[in-house]
Amino acid sequence: MMMLFALFFMFVGLIVFSLSMKRNFKQCYPQIKRPSLRLLFIFRLIGYLSLSISIYLCVLMQGLGLGLVIWFGAVTIASLLQVIFLTYRPQWTISSSLITLLCIAWLTGINV
Repeated sequence: MMMLFALFFMFVGLIVFSLSMKRNFKQCYPQIKRPSLRLLFIFRLIGYLSLSISIYLCVLMQGLGLGLVIWFGAVTIASLLQVIFLTYRPQWTISSSLITLLCIAWLTGINV
């Protein structure tokens, strides 16, 4: 269960972190001409925080040695999904990350 949380946080972190780059932001939001620097900074901050939570969960689950190995393997899977979404369906990127956040909320028992 904790590994699923870590994978969800990795996926959301990578998506939000990629949206902090102007090129990827314009792919996903073509109607917005110039994203503000504050918004890009917030995306970058959320991405770092989400990836930090995922590495913490992996280390908490398996210890430092094996937790880092599991984290790098899972981040490879999450980054592959993120690259596929950004390459072929950039508009699906936002909806997939929102669905992932809803799954995290449902698994933790938060009423949405």
